[in-house]
Amino acid sequence: MTHRRRAVRGRRTRLLDWELSADGANASRRELVSGGMDESKVLRVLGLASTQNLNQKDPMDPENRRA
Repeated sequence: MTHRRRAVRGRRTRLLDWELSADGANASRRELVSGGMDESKVLRVLGLASTQNLNQKDPMDPENRRA
């Protein structure tokens, strides 16, 4: 399970992006498990912040925010 965030401008720190991304990945895992997915199918939970954008030209694009 991975979670990525779009880039954030302003006073937010890079560390905050990583924390929010990891929290988002874990929240996605919890939802899948509570919906009936076998927890043993989850091998790892990763927060990738904004390191793997789908839209490389616009890091602020909401498309870059995904699980």
